[in-house]
Amino acid sequence: MTTATAVVSSAPKYLTAAIGKLKELSLAVPEPDSSIIAPLMTKLSELDETKAVVIARTLAYQDVFNTLASKEISEMTFGQRYEDIAENFNSIVDDMKRLVGQAERGSVSIGDRVGNIYMKISRGDVAYRFDASQKTFTQVMKDSLDQAIREKRVLEAYVEYRSALKEAEVLTYDLMKIGEEQFKAAEAAANEANAKVIAAAEADQGERARLELARDQAVRLQSAAEARWQSAKRFAENLSTSYNLADMTFKRLEQITNLKQEAVDEGNSFFTTNKIVFTALKVTMTGFIGLHEATQTINSMKAGRAKAIEAVASVGDKLLEDATKAAYLSVDDGTVAAMKALISSTTSWQAKQKQLQKDLREQSARNAEQIAKDAEAGRQAIIAAA
Repeated sequence: MTTATAVVSSAPKYLTAAIGKLKELSLAVPEPDSSIIAPLMTKLSELDETKAVVIARTLAYQDVFNTLASKEISEMTFGQRYEDIAENFNSIVDDMKRLVGQAERGSVSIGDRVGNIYMKISRGDVAYRFDASQKTFTQVMKDSLDQAIREKRVLEAYVEYRSALKEAEVLTYDLMKIGEEQFKAAEAAANEANAKVIAAAEADQGERARLELARDQAVRLQSAAEARWQSAKRFAENLSTSYNLADMTFKRLEQITNLKQEAVDEGNSFFTTNKIVFTALKVTMTGFIGLHEATQTINSMKAGRAKAIEAVASVGDKLLEDATKAAYLSVDDGTVAAMKALISSTTSWQAKQKQLQKDLREQSARNAEQIAKDAEAGRQAIIAAA
């Protein structure tokens, strides 16, 4: 078996292995649509039809692998859920600091009470936020592991397909070499035919026409050979570049996937060994909040008693005075001021309306005159251009 034959027979082998890997991953493998790439392979098939078919079939399967990658990516879940965990812990610490500040002041204001109620309603209690952070952590680790598994599926499929791509690249360089040899031979033939035409400058017209026809045919064959060689060259260079870029990019994906697996292992290890720590923190912080509530409840009752007694002693006269005003002052100062404002507004608008009418009438006349001038100027321009 020759080297060229071995290459041709091995390319389907690698492609078959790649397709088998997809099926092994329980993925449907439809027959790819070759209608787009088929016209591009026409010139290559003129060089070697068997190799061109192998190249076309290999490249057509890129869509299958692209579909695999798109499907796996679309089913991945990720975001910025770490911010939720950070916010939960920050809010727990902030709430503890708030309670300490209230305790240091020795009293709880109405704003403090409203803030404490809002804090519990909007954020949940300490236990809830600890549990929410643990659930978020567990879900992120689960999703990260799922991402790593899906990325590995893509990598496993690519490892097989990359060999088929490399073999297709080898075949395109073979075709480029064949095309180059044919082009050089056609170029030499065209030069030779043209030299004969030049040498026959003094020949009779019939002989010269025969030589020119042969020259023109040789030039046509040269152009066709050059087009085939250029097509093979283009495919070889683009396929080589594509293979190398994709290979390096997938290498980076492999690094990401491996580190992601390590991160997941570390996260699961951390969570498993620190559950008791988070339980202790949850119970302790909840205990502090309960202690704070009991302390402030006692203080609030004592402060409320003192304020109630003070209110009875100090605000009684004021309430009686306000009640007397409400009962005997039928027309208050506010009503008088409002009437004055209404009269002022009515009289000032009357004067303003007269001036506004005058200005708008003058503006309307000016606008009509301007439109007439512009229209006449347009008509004159049309007549001048006719």
